[in-house]
Amino acid sequence: MNLTFTKALSTKEPMAMIQTVSIWLNQKNINQWQNFVNGEADEVIKQAVERGETWLVFDGVEPIATFNMATRQNNWDVNLWGDKNDRAYYLHRVAIKPAYMKTGIGEHILSYVEQTATSENIPAVRLDCVQSSQKLNDYYQSNGYNVVSIKDGFTLYEKHAVKDHT
Repeated sequence: MNLTFTKALSTKEPMAMIQTVSIWLNQKNINQWQNFVNGEADEVIKQAVERGETWLVFDGVEPIATFNMATRQNNWDVNLWGDKNDRAYYLHRVAIKPAYMKTGIGEHILSYVEQTATSENIPAVRLDCVQSSQKLNDYYQSNGYNVVSIKDGFTLYEKHAVKDHT
């Protein structure tokens, strides 16, 4: 694979990818991202793209994944984490096309966000996931994310970005 990471310049690809993954989750009886299936959250995606917080991952010229990373807490983050006055990247809406799932793309995204945090001297990456998904929780833990707390049915994770001193 020849992966490249670029900021999304329009909402077209991120919205299409998130909706595809939302429908895929729904078909697998995974109760997550319901508000993306019917377009309720389109405005959230639009605003994130406009703020430069939404990224696309390409394999060659094909967009295969999207994610959102921001140092600014959104309302969702404040509700779960509280109003933090520290520096961290908040990772949201990691969506990988089903054909590319289980190919290591998720690890590449996590690594990209962690490396970006390190290079920008941002000490931590935070994310949340639905508490009821053991598979997803195991995934984040296996990638070095530590459980900070559980709130409102979501597990809150944090990983400290480590400076490379080589």
